[in-house]
Amino acid sequence: MGENGVKDLTIVGGGPTGLFGLFYAGVRHLDTQLVEAMDEIGGALQALYAEKYVYDMAGFPAILAKDLVSAMYEQADQWKYPIHLSQKILDFEEQDGIYVLRSQSGEEFKSKTVLIANGNGAFAPRKLRLEGVEPFEDTQIFYTVKNMDLFRDKRVLVIGGGDSALDWALALEKEAKMVTLIHRLPVWQAHEATVRQLIMSEVDVHFPRHEANQLHVNNGTLTGVTIINLQSKETFDLEVDIILICIGFLMDTTVIRKWGVELEGKKGIKVDPATMETSRPGVYAAGDIAAYEGKINLIACGASEAGMAVNQAVRYINPDARLAPGHSSDMDIFTKRDK
Repeated sequence: MGENGVKDLTIVGGGPTGLFGLFYAGVRHLDTQLVEAMDEIGGALQALYAEKYVYDMAGFPAILAKDLVSAMYEQADQWKYPIHLSQKILDFEEQDGIYVLRSQSGEEFKSKTVLIANGNGAFAPRKLRLEGVEPFEDTQIFYTVKNMDLFRDKRVLVIGGGDSALDWALALEKEAKMVTLIHRLPVWQAHEATVRQLIMSEVDVHFPRHEANQLHVNNGTLTGVTIINLQSKETFDLEVDIILICIGFLMDTTVIRKWGVELEGKKGIKVDPATMETSRPGVYAAGDIAAYEGKINLIACGASEAGMAVNQAVRYINPDARLAPGHSSDMDIFTKRDK
C-alpha cells in the first residue's frame, strides 16, 4: 500500500468487469483495491443469474454464470489484492490529487485513480404487490434462482413475461414436478424464439392478463395461489410449493449522480471511448455503466474496456509509462510462475 494508505487504483464494483480490471491491474503492477456494495462478488451474474448459462463469453461455448464468476475471481485473486465487500460507495472527492471514496459504513478508500465498474448501479428486484409475500421471501418466494436443487420435484409458479421469466420456466421444467407461468400483460416481453419454445413445452401457461390474486397459507406454509383472469374476472386456485417472481428490477443511479461524473442521460456514465475516462481526470468507467456512441453491453466488451481503463490509469499516474504492456505470454510475472 502506498503512503498513508493510498492505492494506485480503486475499482468500484465486483462484477465480471471489475474482476477483470482487478486482474489486469496486477498485470500492470498497480497497487489496487476493489470495493463491492453487495456481500459477494460477481455482480448481477452471481446475484441474479447464477444458475443460468452464458453463451456469449469468449472461449466458452456455454458456462454457468456462477462458474464464470468463480473463474474470473480465481484469475483476479492471484495478486491477493484486497476486496472489500458490503461497502457501498456514497460519495468521493479529490483531496490534493488523491481520490477519497466513502462508504455507507464510514470507511474511506484512497487512491490516485478510480475505475467505476458497478454495472447499472444498485439494483433490486421489483416486488410483487400482494399481501403476505414478505414472510415467504427466500424460503418459498424467490426473485431469482441461485440453487436449482431448491426447485427439484416442486410445484413452481413463475410470474412474468420477459426473457428471464420464460428462460427460468423452461429451465425449471426439467427439474420441477410442475411449472406454471402467468403473465398479466397482453403481450410478451421475451424474445420470439423463447416464446415459441414456451408454447411447445409442457409448462402450463396462462396468458394474457393473468395475475396472482391471493396467497394460500396453512400452518405457516405457503400452499397455493388464487389466479385471476383480469379480462373475465374468473379465478382458479393453484397448488404451489414455490413462487418465482420475474417482473424486472429497479435500477438506482441516485448515488452515482452524486459522484461528480457527467452522465449520458439514463444510459450511464459518459466516457471517452478511446480512454474510458469520465469527465473527472483519473476516473474511468467500464462495463454496463459506461456510455458512449456504439456501446455494446457484453461481458467480453466490459473486460476490454476495463483493460483500456487500467492502461490509461498507468499512464495517468506515470506519463512516461508504456500504454500497452505487451503480450502476457512473454511477461515474467507469468513465465516465472509457470516454471
